[in-house]
This record gives sequence, C-alpha cells and structure tokens, in this order.
Amino acid sequence: MPSLIHRMDFLCQAFHDIVPDHLLNCFSHGDLQSLMFGVHEVQIESMMKHVEYGESIAETSQIVQWFWTYVSSLSNQRRLELLQWITGITCLPIGGFSRLGRRIKLVQDVAGPDRLPTVSTCTFTLHLPKYRSFSQLKEKFDLATSDYVFGIV
Repeated sequence: MPSLIHRMDFLCQAFHDIVPDHLLNCFSHGDLQSLMFGVHEVQIESMMKHVEYGESIAETSQIVQWFWTYVSSLSNQRRLELLQWITGITCLPIGGFSRLGRRIKLVQDVAGPDRLPTVSTCTFTLHLPKYRSFSQLKEKFDLATSDYVFGIV
C-alpha cells in the first residue's frame, strides 16, 4: 500500500494534469479556496437584495424589519448557520446569493406568535410567524437555530 506521501504525490500530479501550473498561477490561495469550497461570508446587503417576499408579507412590514435587524446582529458564523438552516447549504457559491439558483423567500406564517419560525429547505422558504416584538423574534430564532434544535449536538 502506498504511503501517505506517495498518495499525496499522485493526487498533486492528477490535479496538475487537469489544471496546468500556468493557470494556477493566476489564482491566489484564497481564490482557489473559494472556488473549491465556496464563500464563507454572508453579506447582509447582498442577502437582502436576493430575497423575495410572499404575497402575505411586505418588505416594509415590521416583522421583516425585525428579521433584518436580527440578521444584522449576528456574527458571520451565525449568519452562515442561519443560511444553512434556511437553505441546507453550508456556504455560498462564488458570486454569492446571485449564484444560488433560487432566491430565499420570506412568507408570513399563519401560526401564532408563540410558534418557532420554520423553513422549507427544498424551496429556500422561511415561514415567519407574526411576532409581537423584536425580542420575541430574537428569542424564537435563537431557539429554532440553536445547535440542540438543529440537531448538531
């Protein structure tokens, strides 16, 4: 059985057979990492531009404004976790939200304000109950997206 060094050499040679050195020199380490593994930064302005709203909810509604205030308050790591919770993807493709293939959709949930927000990852849809306050929205989102509920324990 070949040693780890030999296997790594084979892997590097195969990679260089596919992508010649002169092409690799065009990219920085960060560029190659993004191409291979995606973008791990969620820019709120871009996310806001690439969201659509269901018939029963307006971009200017209080619940939507609270949602964006909540998203803005999150660290990048928590925004990535929120993205994964809504879409099932762990990072963005090169080009960000415009390259996802579909938009995240916010819809008003008919459930009461005591319910947690829910998602349909197949359709990138976030169902927002009509919460009574920002603090209630924050509490429900923190609980819904926590490691325990999300199943990453």
